[in-house]
Amino acid sequence: MNALRAELYYVVLSWFGGAERLQHLPLAWVWMEYGKADRRWQQVDATVMSIELATVGFVAPLCFLLVYGIYHRRPWRHFVQVIVCVCELYGGWMTFAPEWLTGSPSLDTSTFKLLYASPSSAGRICKRCTMTRVVADAINVDVDVDVMRL
Repeated sequence: MNALRAELYYVVLSWFGGAERLQHLPLAWVWMEYGKADRRWQQVDATVMSIELATVGFVAPLCFLLVYGIYHRRPWRHFVQVIVCVCELYGGWMTFAPEWLTGSPSLDTSTFKLLYASPSSAGRICKRCTMTRVVADAINVDVDVDVMRL
C-alpha cells in the first residue's frame, strides 16, 4: 500500500512537471532525495513514467486482488502472485536496462552510497531503502537500512 502511494505520488508529480519543478509540494523531497542517485526521478522521464503508470494502473489492482485471494485462501492466488512478480521484474528491467545500455547517463555511481541506492542493485528495494532513510532522517530516527528486512 505504501509503495502504491509513493508510486502514485510520483505519477502525479510527473504529470504536473516533475519533483524538481514542484519541490514545494509535500513529499516531493522524497523523490528529490532519490534523484541524487538517479536524476530521472527528479524530472519527467518518459521511460520511468510509462513503467510507473503501468504499475499504478495494472499491478496495484492485481496486488489488491492478491491480498483478497490470500486472505480468503483462493486457489488462483498463486497465479496472480506469479503475474505480480513477473510484472515487477519486467518493470525493473525496463526501467533500468535502457539506462545501462546507454552508459548510465542519469545514474550517479561516483560513490558507493549512491551506487547502492541506484538501480544497479535491485532497483525498487534500494529505492525503498533510500526513501526509508530519508523519512527516518526527517523524524530523527536511526534506521540501519542495510540490515532492514523489506
